[in-house]
Amino acid sequence: MGCSVMQYATDWRMNLACRLLADDGLSLAEAAQRVGYENIPAFSRSFKARVGVAPGAWRAQQRGG
Repeated sequence: MGCSVMQYATDWRMNLACRLLADDGLSLAEAAQRVGYENIPAFSRSFKARVGVAPGAWRAQQRGG
């Protein structure tokens, strides 16, 4: 696969987070909790490290804003 198990798991979680954030009905906190983060700042740092932008900015981009 070319990556460690932890990298794979984090990438999978962030992929799921992207799908959850695309759902207008979920808050950032709810999306973070569903992918296993209780700490929103930790989720935001991990999301930005993997995706390249903060979760809120990613969501705005998906909405065309």
